[in-house]
Amino acid sequence: MPEDSLAGMAMGNKAAGKGVYRYAENEKVTGEKILGGHAHETIKRCQKLDEVVCPADGSTLDYNGIKKSCEGLQGRTCNQTGAKVAEIDLHSLPAYSIQGIPLGF
Repeated sequence: MPEDSLAGMAMGNKAAGKGVYRYAENEKVTGEKILGGHAHETIKRCQKLDEVVCPADGSTLDYNGIKKSCEGLQGRTCNQTGAKVAEIDLHSLPAYSIQGIPLGF
């Protein structure tokens, strides 16, 4: 399941868990390579249609209250006060057919 941790994806199987972590730690495995195929297929699905709806969404994930459990998440300067905050700005652009069928991200 997408909400599972890496260990959770292995479903208690130690060998599978080790394989998942080995895969995730492999320098040849990048987010771009993993998502590239998805993006390519989304484009192909969109090109088959005359019209596509792409609603833009933006969210800020706020980690300020849980900094201890987010080690390595660096603060950035925000607003006029120069305050450091631990946030991630997330922007998504899903694609849908005009009938509402999801085509991808």
